[in-house]
Amino acid sequence: MLVLADQECLEDAQMNLIRKFVAGGGAVVATESTSLYNNWRERRRDVGLHDLLGVSAPPFHTIGKGEYFPGNAPLRRQAGAGRVVYIPEVQPAIEKPLGARMTNQYWRLPLNSREIVDAVRWAAGNISIEVTGPNTVVAAPMRPGTTKLLLHLLNYDVARTPSVTNLDVKFRLPKNAAVSKVTLLSPDRAGAAVLPHQVKDGKANLTVPTLATYDLAVIELK
Repeated sequence: MLVLADQECLEDAQMNLIRKFVAGGGAVVATESTSLYNNWRERRRDVGLHDLLGVSAPPFHTIGKGEYFPGNAPLRRQAGAGRVVYIPEVQPAIEKPLGARMTNQYWRLPLNSREIVDAVRWAAGNISIEVTGPNTVVAAPMRPGTTKLLLHLLNYDVARTPSVTNLDVKFRLPKNAAVSKVTLLSPDRAGAAVLPHQVKDGKANLTVPTLATYDLAVIELK
């Protein structure tokens, strides 16, 4: 999946690569002024990827007023073998004045965060990893080879929440793969824990009982 978060400046060669990616079955989620400018930040007459995103450029506004696209709901399109979602606006929880520093008072989920998540899910078709837990827990999957999968879990709010309990994890397995063992490692505690797991609909389901700062789940394949 490719996410173009208000990626204003794209050159023609880059846009052609994006079209090729989608035609081959790739998924793209783009927001706001994506591809409205070239790589010299010269405004195009129309959105460069209008054929892919299904949206046309709004009337030109003077510098500093921004570009505002009509409509509020994400636009979903099947494009060849791939899927494309265009989101006209990411609605900030706290509006940042033009020129103000991006300090942590503005680090809030956008008002339409659920809409954005749903759009990403639709575009992807089949999410590789799902973790049920607080928004301050970050999960990063990795596949270092053919014999194992890794899942990094990090609690960014450890100062206020020293531990998070019962994180439910669903990890999509490679085709025809089975799980032999799931091991949980952490610098926060001694030794390794073997986690019980179930496999259903091509996904390994497991529960991480307690996350302090950092855990690494190792899913061994057979």
